[in-house]
Amino acid sequence: MTLTQDPRTQDDDDRSPYEADEPLRAVRAVLLAGVEAVPEVDHLSVSLIKGPLAARTVASTGEVPDRLDVLQYALAQGPAIDAITADDPVVVDPRAPQRWPEFVERARPLGMRAALAVRLEWEGKRLGSLNAYSLRASTLSPEAVELAAAFAAHASMTLGLARRSLDLEQALVTRQEIGQAVGVLMERYDLTSVAAFNYLRRVSQERNVKLRHVAAEMLAAPQRPTPTGRVGPT
Repeated sequence: MTLTQDPRTQDDDDRSPYEADEPLRAVRAVLLAGVEAVPEVDHLSVSLIKGPLAARTVASTGEVPDRLDVLQYALAQGPAIDAITADDPVVVDPRAPQRWPEFVERARPLGMRAALAVRLEWEGKRLGSLNAYSLRASTLSPEAVELAAAFAAHASMTLGLARRSLDLEQALVTRQEIGQAVGVLMERYDLTSVAAFNYLRRVSQERNVKLRHVAAEMLAAPQRPTPTGRVGPT
């Protein structure tokens, strides 16, 4: 079995920190294990919130869940949408009266017979939903719902811990870059560490640019004269 990814996540400028390569690799492993372990479920996908009115699929086990997810986004209805704000798993039984009649009607030709979705949440923050689809069973057993909820918790933890690891790594890189930039200013212009750091902070504030970007630019750029004719901080 191969896993597919929504091609829209390939735009790096539009990717959230949860869509970095490392978190998504871990999530795909969770999905692979899930389709093997959850009875009656043939496909799994993960939708992440992309704004107050948007979500998108970042990983799935095939084309069918991709299409079913996108159908829900287009219609603004379905279990993947409702699960984001629901405390309990949202289950679709096509034989029962529906709160999403258009979705269920249009999902049948795509092969869906039953579905459920569970909210993904980490440290009180709603991330999206884990979506499960059955192409064989007309109903999903309580065991399937319970196991899907367990895999949703696993996926949430995977995303959350990977995000935390990336944040710590970025913080370390940022601290190193700022320290290097302070060191360069101290050596080049005979400044104290406090004066060098204050200079970087002043440039950051005046340009409305993050301090780490100012530090990186200074480390990458050649020594240039200031508008007053002097070189370096004035």
